[in-house]
Amino acid sequence: MTILLTNDDGIEAPGLYLLAQMLQQFDEVMISAPEEEQSGVGHAITFRKPIAVTELAEKPAGVARLAVRGTPADAVKFALRHHLNNPPALVVSGPNQGPNIGVNVLYSGTIGAAYEAVIGGVSALAVSSDIQAGEYDWTACLHFAEQVVKLALAQESDRREHPESYLRHGVARPFLWNLNVPSLPLAEIKGLAVTRHGTSGFDEFFSPHHNGEPGEYMMDGVFATQDPGENYDASAIQAGYASLTPLALDLTDVERFEPLTNTFMHPKQNS
Repeated sequence: MTILLTNDDGIEAPGLYLLAQMLQQFDEVMISAPEEEQSGVGHAITFRKPIAVTELAEKPAGVARLAVRGTPADAVKFALRHHLNNPPALVVSGPNQGPNIGVNVLYSGTIGAAYEAVIGGVSALAVSSDIQAGEYDWTACLHFAEQVVKLALAQESDRREHPESYLRHGVARPFLWNLNVPSLPLAEIKGLAVTRHGTSGFDEFFSPHHNGEPGEYMMDGVFATQDPGENYDASAIQAGYASLTPLALDLTDVERFEPLTNTFMHPKQNS
């Protein structure tokens, strides 16, 4: 089987081929990634215009590549539903330059591509590092990604081979794991923590675009950790741990579901 690799930083992004080489120890790797950077597009898809797809002749380390003139979700959707004859063993999205934690998950093309894999019936791993622009040391990120990929491949294989076992526990659907690694030397990272998805995000502001046209603004912000403890993704990263968060497609607000249901089941009592 094949591991499908994608990202949102574009098919020529630093780190993509380092991750591909690491993944080759597990299986054949194929890349389907946006032609250009698509950071911040979330789970956007292209459906009102054609998508140009180029199968690149050059195959670094023997890895076949599709360059998709579209979003990360487009790249995964095309590979799963058109290009590949069989479902891949796993979809890996990344490595992203910058963390995908807290509310950033909602904006992330890296996460959007991974969600598209789950929709297509394949489990996925999103990989991000807290390294900033101009930094290219992916050592720690690749170290933790290797550990998690090994476990993910085993669990996905078992899920497919023994669906009845997973049905009994209510987890027969494909899974999505979100891995984030601090921008620290590997020896300084305290370990891997399984975390909850938090609500931390940027305190955002808009400033006039000095080199632009009148009425143009640039958005900027400062990241603020708002979660109550280290068992949340942003807090774990801040504390020096790599963070692994299981995410789900179900966005239901469980705490408000029952009260709201009770309200509409007994309307006469509230009249």
